[in-house]
Amino acid sequence: MPPVRSDDPPQAPTAPRRTQRYKILGFNTPAEREAYRRDSLAIPTELDRWLARVAKAQDRPAVDDIKDFPTFGINDFIEATIRVVETQESGVATVAAAKWSLELCLLVLPESGAMFPIGPSPWIILGMYKGYKTSLDAPEWVVKSDEYDGSAFYQPRARMLEMIRTQLDSELVPHNPSRNDILRWSFMASSVHNARVRTIVDKCDEYS
Repeated sequence: MPPVRSDDPPQAPTAPRRTQRYKILGFNTPAEREAYRRDSLAIPTELDRWLARVAKAQDRPAVDDIKDFPTFGINDFIEATIRVVETQESGVATVAAAKWSLELCLLVLPESGAMFPIGPSPWIILGMYKGYKTSLDAPEWVVKSDEYDGSAFYQPRARMLEMIRTQLDSELVPHNPSRNDILRWSFMASSVHNARVRTIVDKCDEYS
């Protein structure tokens, strides 16, 4: 260590290298980490906030509470099931970042007043992410994938169908390979299609 002359300015003590690295790359508390995710990365995202809100509606609606047309006994709610798919690239070590997709499957309830069952919708991709669950930029639906995967919630049918159509037309949403099938299912699940079928059936009854 070189000698220090009396006319040299005092030197501040040097922090250990590990501490310096932690200060640069880490956070002192979980609250600091979440504040950075919120303020700098805009996480939770709009999709995260929507999912957190609708996921609370897990009780199947009672028919008496939401009849749109008492004559028909219509329950105008739709059941939505969530799945979070994690895919590892083939031939890549398990330490490689995974690909994640947030997907939704819709089902018109039997008491909806539909003239005939149409079955569940194709799986609809709402979001995609590549990285680790513990990554700083991981969306909340990836971080909470164990909580969301396989859960179901209920929302008004018209609202959900409108949201799906809006999502499919948005450039911010990942490409859905089954887009045409999803749009075809959405039309068959709509009240417009059901009203047309009901009108045709009623006319057939009149002439029978």
